[in-house]
Amino acid sequence: MRPHPPRPWLVATLLLLLPGLAAADDFQKNVDELRTAADFRVRTQAALALGASHDRRAVVPLCQGVTDTNRVVRIASATALSRLAQGGDSCIRTQLDKEGDEQVKAALEKALSKLLGGGGAEPAIAASTRLYIAIDKLAGPERLNGPVRAAFVRGAGGSGEVAIAPVGETVPQATELLKKYHAAKGFMLSPRAAKPTYEGDQLKVKLSVAILSYPEKSIVGSFTQNLAMSGVTGPDPKAEEELVISAAESAMRKFLQIAPSLDL
Repeated sequence: MRPHPPRPWLVATLLLLLPGLAAADDFQKNVDELRTAADFRVRTQAALALGASHDRRAVVPLCQGVTDTNRVVRIASATALSRLAQGGDSCIRTQLDKEGDEQVKAALEKALSKLLGGGGAEPAIAASTRLYIAIDKLAGPERLNGPVRAAFVRGAGGSGEVAIAPVGETVPQATELLKKYHAAKGFMLSPRAAKPTYEGDQLKVKLSVAILSYPEKSIVGSFTQNLAMSGVTGPDPKAEEELVISAAESAMRKFLQIAPSLDL
């Protein structure tokens, strides 16, 4: 019995899928090479490729790259983080505290400056604001409170319809402000980080976010944001921190999708 030739629709579907599959393979190949390649030049190229990937999952391996034994790889990883612009400031700070090479220090400081300066000031309320969002302190590691807040702000993007309530704003201040900008709905996001888990070669984090009215702080709803990173087989505090930060950024984007359906 002669085999049937491939059906045209199946061939077309495979051709559409192949570029995405190849890109996924390339990404994981770069992650693996940055972590395990014996040649520092291969690790360097892998780091730079991850920096150009536009994929926030690259933050974790690049943060590991800034601790590489080779100074060139550390410089490349710091540069890649600044180009990626998806986070990594906390791991750069950690490495700066113990870095002994002056050229690597300069690269780390430059990357940190770009990461912190790239987002600019937190968006303030204006006539175009439709969502006025207060970000509660993280229920989790105290050291992550600042980076997690910054990640929520990044997740809001540059939309003129979203503004962020300043830290320390009082209930009377928020009430008066929202009276003036009556088109804006006030919400508070209260994040809680569960203890990271390791399953096989995957690190998993879960960020639970309570949604409250603001400034009244009445519960409106909740949701969770889960993220995982492959190739992490044992306790890795830096990877855990960066994954929590990435989860916070994703959580804000998810909230912006949920917000229009919420009633106050």
